[in-house]
Amino acid sequence: MESQRLHPTVPENFRMAVKDDTLPDGTKILAKSCVMYSAYTMNHSELYWGDDADEFNPDRFMNRLEPSPYLFPIFNA
Repeated sequence: MESQRLHPTVPENFRMAVKDDTLPDGTKILAKSCVMYSAYTMNHSELYWGDDADEFNPDRFMNRLEPSPYLFPIFNA
């Protein structure tokens, strides 16, 4: 999983809203709007992964029973 975190097979992805929606942070998304997210950027963020976010650390997931699909977007949650 750590290698997929550092090198996602789909580093950027797009989604189109089929209806008006609101993101958890309050951002309004209008129907037919295209929203892009970068799994590569999220997976290298020190905010989520700590100071060693850019380092390969296979032990990072050892104490987790199952990774959150929302924290790990390469599984397309």
